[in-house]
Amino acid sequence: MNNPAVQGESWFRATVRWAVMVEGRGLRDWEEAVYLLRSADYESAFQRALAIGEGGQSGGEEGIQRPRWVETRLAEVVALDCLGSELEDELEVHWMRRAAKEKIPFEHKFEPANKVPLPSFLTGRRHGGQISGWAQPPLRPNRGALPGAAGLRSGRPHPEIKKDNS
Repeated sequence: MNNPAVQGESWFRATVRWAVMVEGRGLRDWEEAVYLLRSADYESAFQRALAIGEGGQSGGEEGIQRPRWVETRLAEVVALDCLGSELEDELEVHWMRRAAKEKIPFEHKFEPANKVPLPSFLTGRRHGGQISGWAQPPLRPNRGALPGAAGLRSGRPHPEIKKDNS
């Protein structure tokens, strides 16, 4: 593993990827999230990124007439970068290029100052449809509150998780 020299507690940017798998069909979607985290070194940052990814795993039945089993599985830690011990006033943490799906003529004038974005994390946006206040941003939907219990949200554990009856 590439292990850049890191001294003391540093900030890391981790990109984590999950695969959304449908029983009988296979891969449906990829999900990715970017996390900023502090860690003592590259290896411990990698272990923390893995733990975040494992905590984002889940499984459950989907559909009413034709129920099918769907799992979100940690696929990989796509990238892990040391950002240094102090963050600057401005730091790019994610950049991407995607194909345009809309048609916009060359003469179009963009007016970004006239379009104020909503915060990404609004209470009720995905739960009940009403916006009732601000919420703390989640680290990823907590799909398994207990360590090693990822995938138990629906009551059916991930096939690779062994139940401990102690």
